[in-house]
Amino acid sequence: MLRKILVAVLMAPLVALAQSYPSPTFNNLTVQGTFTLSGGVPPASLAAQAANTVLANVTASSASPTAVALPSCSTANSALKYTSASGFSCGTTYALTSGTLAQFAATTSAQLAGVISDETGSGALVFGTSPSISTPAITGGTVNNASVGATTPSTGAFTTLSASSTVSGTGFSTYLASPPAIGGTAAAAGSFTTLSASSTVSGTGFSNYLASPPAIGGTTAAAGKFTTLQATSTITPSSTSGIVGTTTNDNANAGSVGEMICAQVTNGGSPSGCATNSSTPVSLTTSTAANVTSVSLTAGDWEVCGESILAPAGTTTITVASGWISTTSATLPSGTSQLLPWYFMSNSGFTTGQGVAMPLSCTRVSLPSTASVFLGAYSAFATSTMSAYGWIKARRVR
Repeated sequence: MLRKILVAVLMAPLVALAQSYPSPTFNNLTVQGTFTLSGGVPPASLAAQAANTVLANVTASSASPTAVALPSCSTANSALKYTSASGFSCGTTYALTSGTLAQFAATTSAQLAGVISDETGSGALVFGTSPSISTPAITGGTVNNASVGATTPSTGAFTTLSASSTVSGTGFSTYLASPPAIGGTAAAAGSFTTLSASSTVSGTGFSNYLASPPAIGGTTAAAGKFTTLQATSTITPSSTSGIVGTTTNDNANAGSVGEMICAQVTNGGSPSGCATNSSTPVSLTTSTAANVTSVSLTAGDWEVCGESILAPAGTTTITVASGWISTTSATLPSGTSQLLPWYFMSNSGFTTGQGVAMPLSCTRVSLPSTASVFLGAYSAFATSTMSAYGWIKARRVR
């Protein structure tokens, strides 16, 4: 009896294991050790992901997959591109087999040349049926394995013709041996912007023209305008018209006929109008020549005038008064030069303390180079002081 009970107790678990049970459901399951999933997880059972993403490992080493966003590559000439260990990107400059040759415009010239020069791999450019080519520029080489123009000489008009070696032929040799006259095979009329000759220019027309050239402007005198007019001989204007002078209050240019230069010293005030101006009279020493003022004149023919004025103190007595124009500084003229119109001298008729004005007539001063022309004054006086002032002016007459 005891033996039967022991057998029944030992067999009970085995009977229980042989029965059928439903599949278990777990909220939280922790597995220690190896877990094998034999049926897989269907896509519908995966967690929802953002639009346009994939679960992937885009790193450079082993890692769990993550959601990776895909870029938009929806425009023409674009495609999805994957870079190892970096991820997905969008290429936008891919050429399409359905596109035109214009899609290669963004490539380098070397790449474009490679595409169009040997697109068939035959080593030569191959055109379609009846291609349309609008006046291409062809430099060097051959066209369809033929010389430029044709396989035989041909005529043509060229803007520029350049040869790196000899240009030969019967036509060239004959032409150079006996070239025709300019304009044709015989002398002909022509108009030239510039005519240059490295040797003699001859002919009846030239000889007659040079022997008796017409007046400027035509065969008779005519009006004309020149920036600079030079003549190596006489210029003869009309006796009544002459050379027209200025019609306004301007000044002749330096070096021109009519140029005026002046200098002045006044007895006070604020003088103006001359190249040199002063309001301080020059102090004189009795019986000593002095310069009142001066002008600097360039080479040429000048007419110079002036006036030298003595200004004595109230008690000064005068015995001699002189004034002059000279190219010598502070020097009293002597000898025959005292008789010239640019010299004034008096030794009588003076009143104590009264000034003396000495006008100096215009005189010619001819200069080979730039020089100073002086207005001078001299006085023999006593008792008190003496000063001088005045003016000098020069006009270029030719």
